[in-house]
Amino acid sequence: MIAQTGESTGDRKPRPFGPKNHPDLAALAAAFDLADSDIEVAAVKVAGQVQRMAPLWKKRDTPEALALQYLTRKAKHHHVNLPNKAGFTQLLNRLGDPAWWRRALRKRLRVVEHHAILRGAVHRHASPYVSEKALRRFETDRRRLAALMASLELVNAGTGEVMPLDEVIAGSQANPANRRAAMMVRIK
Repeated sequence: MIAQTGESTGDRKPRPFGPKNHPDLAALAAAFDLADSDIEVAAVKVAGQVQRMAPLWKKRDTPEALALQYLTRKAKHHHVNLPNKAGFTQLLNRLGDPAWWRRALRKRLRVVEHHAILRGAVHRHASPYVSEKALRRFETDRRRLAALMASLELVNAGTGEVMPLDEVIAGSQANPANRRAAMMVRIK
């Protein structure tokens, strides 16, 4: 964690870096407010950088401490926390995975939502639960996942029957309407 100090160094304690005490939360929120495609591009780019460095470290017998310094700088540059892994190899595998970076970069969107709450975009009269941006992002993600499910097929290993995955989901307990109907039947 990066520590910030107050104006006077005498009686103030260092504060951890984070959205609540960042001096310019608006700038931080603007930097983190990325579209899903931008997050995807950034995740692939950073994971590729780590993947390119790993063989070089192995080839040159770079000490783990020096490689860990590089990985820590990379994580701090993108304002993400390093994964909690015991071994260096596990840490390196995580940081070389674009899926891990996508998840970590999406977590930064919490800062954007926090900023929206602080500037008054989320309240009873405006948007009672989440900001408009967060709602649009959620709807976009839902459409993206629906398109993914529609593109996948389920194959029955026994009979060889092929079914679209979205139809299977619509008829299963994963569908909230079916779950509610099943609960109502059990209540009666």
